[in-house]
Amino acid sequence: MRLRPVCYLNRLWHRPLVLTLSLMSGLGMANYSHAVESFQINFDDEPQTLGDIKPAFLSFEQEPLPAIPIREVIRRYKQLFESTQEPEVRIDALHRMTSLEAKFGDARERTPEEERKLYQMALESYEKMASGSYEMIVGAGVYYKRIDELLYQTAKANDLTGQHDKALRSLEQLVGLYPNSHLATEAWFRIGEAYFSNGNYDKSVRAYSQVLSKGKDTHFEDKARYMLGWAYYKQGKSEKSADTFVAVLDGLAAKAKAEGQAIDELSGNDKETLEDTVRVLCLSFSYDAGASALERLLQRSGEKDYAWLLYDRLAKLYLKQQRFEDGADTARSYIARYPDSPKSPRMAVFIIDAYQQARFLVRVQEEKELFVSTYVASNPARAGWAAADKMLVNKSLESYLRELSRYYFLQAQQASGTEPSNADAIKNYSRAGDYYVSLEAVAPRGEDIGRIRFLAGEAFFNAGRYQDAVQAYERSAYQSDPHKDAANAGYAAIMAYGHLLGEASQGESVVFAQKKSSILAYAKQFADEERAPVLLSHLSGELMQMQNYPESVNIAEKVVIHSKSTEDLKRTAWLTIGQAAFALQQYVKAEKAYSESAALMKAEHSMLPATRERIAAAIYRQAEDAIASRRVPEAIEHFLRIEKQVPESSIVPNANFDAASRLMELQDWPRAIVELERFEKQFPTNELAKSIPEKLVYAYLQSNQKVKAADALVRLSKSASDTEKSRNAIYQAAELYETSGDVSSAMSLYREYTERYPEPFDLYVEAHNKLAEYYAASSSSGDKEATAAHEFWLNKIITLDQKAGSHTTERAHFLAGQASLVLANKQLEPFMSIKLGLPLKKSLKRKRSALEAAVKGYNEVLKYGYADLSTEATFKLGEIYRQLSADLLASERPKGLDELELEQYGILLEEQAYPYEEKAIELYEINATRTKDGVYDKWVQESFRQLSKMVPANYKRQQKAIRYVSEFK
Repeated sequence: MRLRPVCYLNRLWHRPLVLTLSLMSGLGMANYSHAVESFQINFDDEPQTLGDIKPAFLSFEQEPLPAIPIREVIRRYKQLFESTQEPEVRIDALHRMTSLEAKFGDARERTPEEERKLYQMALESYEKMASGSYEMIVGAGVYYKRIDELLYQTAKANDLTGQHDKALRSLEQLVGLYPNSHLATEAWFRIGEAYFSNGNYDKSVRAYSQVLSKGKDTHFEDKARYMLGWAYYKQGKSEKSADTFVAVLDGLAAKAKAEGQAIDELSGNDKETLEDTVRVLCLSFSYDAGASALERLLQRSGEKDYAWLLYDRLAKLYLKQQRFEDGADTARSYIARYPDSPKSPRMAVFIIDAYQQARFLVRVQEEKELFVSTYVASNPARAGWAAADKMLVNKSLESYLRELSRYYFLQAQQASGTEPSNADAIKNYSRAGDYYVSLEAVAPRGEDIGRIRFLAGEAFFNAGRYQDAVQAYERSAYQSDPHKDAANAGYAAIMAYGHLLGEASQGESVVFAQKKSSILAYAKQFADEERAPVLLSHLSGELMQMQNYPESVNIAEKVVIHSKSTEDLKRTAWLTIGQAAFALQQYVKAEKAYSESAALMKAEHSMLPATRERIAAAIYRQAEDAIASRRVPEAIEHFLRIEKQVPESSIVPNANFDAASRLMELQDWPRAIVELERFEKQFPTNELAKSIPEKLVYAYLQSNQKVKAADALVRLSKSASDTEKSRNAIYQAAELYETSGDVSSAMSLYREYTERYPEPFDLYVEAHNKLAEYYAASSSSGDKEATAAHEFWLNKIITLDQKAGSHTTERAHFLAGQASLVLANKQLEPFMSIKLGLPLKKSLKRKRSALEAAVKGYNEVLKYGYADLSTEATFKLGEIYRQLSADLLASERPKGLDELELEQYGILLEEQAYPYEEKAIELYEINATRTKDGVYDKWVQESFRQLSKMVPANYKRQQKAIRYVSEFK
């Protein structure tokens, strides 16, 4: 590539010098009325171009100028130029005209052909003036002391008319004859331009150096320095060329700074100069050591604010040459040298673009990641940067982060396949998540910020970073504008909380509280989502498991009224409310909730039986509460309605039993009996049924239904596993039957009792006695079987007492004595019934035999030692002997005895009877003596009565009345 500098030759020749003009009335402008007022045109203090040179024949005055339009002045000068034949006037008019056009306007009405024609006319005037000798010109005085200007104008005219060699000679004459002329600087510059164009770089260097040696002349100094750099470059003097170009750039930088601009914001010729200078420098670097050459330059010249521009253009040059690595290295060198520069991000972006263009995809990826890691967290460092630089970083970050996050997400998906725990997948998901979060920070108000946050959550979730996933999901769901993934994000956050709870070794309550808040937020934000009531239902259940019953109820109630709740959800919610209310002892609420839940279940639903059971339990608890509050009637109604509402419940027996028990407590015997009887019939095998007979017995007794009480006792005796209870039941039932007049049933039970329960001994004996008494009554009517039975049971009583020995009871012993007395009395009857007849010996023998049996029986009675029994036995013994004595005396006399024999026979009988009578008296007297012991019963009295008859002298006393005195004196 051949690079050419900008040629300033023609451009500068066409830029006239700026003059202050005095418009003369001789130019035809006297018709303006304000000639006394000044007309001032701004101009530099020093001449800038050839057009600024003042012709010798023009006089400059300081008088005020008339206020005439500039365009009109230019038109008059043009008219003067075309009409005059005087070379001096024509040349001067041309100078003034072009100067005004340069200052206040352009020659828009002149074509290039007209321009050449104009200067051809001027050149003819110059030649005409110069056709004379130098002495003639001087002698004429037309250009006195202005030969340098004439040479300058001649050079200009020749150059504009294409006679460049003549122009160069005129300029060389000018600097040779007039080295100190004010036109010498421009002349040297134009000489340098001419030689540079001819390829004579040595002479051009000399000429440009002369310009720079003249001192400060901004207009030509900058351009000369620029061209000097080119001249060195053409000579192959790279360091001198570079140093010179840096000086040019320094000047441009200073100018930009003075104007409050950055160097790359220059415009017009300055911009073109800047671009050309940077281009040639970069070209030089590219032929040398590239960025290393640039760095050596900066080391020689010192750091430059515009250094980034050199690095930038050099890198771009390499890129244009498809030297991608060189371009990237150049940009990288800048970043390394100026890491905090606002231009470093541009260089980093360039590297990425270069690799992208080269299709070095791996390098592209690496550089994008490097860019992100470098600038994603450096916002504070960029605070003072220009807006454009900040924007570049942000846009680049956003672009790269989008690409990187998407790339790693896809890579993770591909790596996971059927193995979600794949290590590469987890690593890539994690990186994708971090990039998404960074993208969120870079573009927080982007249209797709919600989607970005959602994808961040997805990446973190799959990477197992559940806490980060939760945060990203929730920002997507609740801190972003509405978007299609918002609901999914909210739901996913809750799922992530589930994993966090699974991992939580401590602080589980905190995580659960966060999860709960997330669910409530979801239900509020996405109320129309079908998942909202599902999540609330799960939350309610979890709270239930945690025994947080109030909150569980609160959440479940939200499910019940939720518009998106299905029957299944409502059923579960009601069930949860019921369980929580039950735990909170709010049994009325629990019953309602369970009932609502059951109503939503089909008959075959697996939970229906258990739910209905819970209804029964809730009612039962209401009854218990009523009891605790002493509202027993209310409790009874609760107990009884369980069977009405949930007849199949396992609680029904307990409830009915409790109802009956409480009715007994209230002494509502009729209702209690009804419930007890119903229970016994309805639940015969229930464990509680075992106590029903006892309760029924008590209720029957309290309501004076003894037979029913006895019947209940019989049933109890049969059902009771406890022998003692069964024994008592039989005995008590027998007593009740007996007192109710059902003697037969009573005796049957007494007999059963004697067969089954020998213990306790006293009741065992009593049962025998009851049977003996029963048969005693029956035997009185002549029933032989009853008589035999009576004697049997009497003998059983005696035997029991005898066998018990010292272990017998007082009652048993007495009953044995009493039985002996009864048996003895039974022996008395045969004795009393035997009449002594003839033959006396024979009948007396029978009589004596009966007597012995009776006496023996009564003697047995006497052995028991009971006064109540002994008095009777003693009296009966006395009666036996008395009766025997009387029977002997009253016995039949043998027939055929005469009176004397009869008398003697009677005396013999008396002798036989007398001992018996004495024996009777003795026995009666034994009873009589018992009065000393306070015994004076019937048999004692009868004994006294007999004694009064038999021994009247001793025992018959005249009764005396004792007067009762009713008053005390």
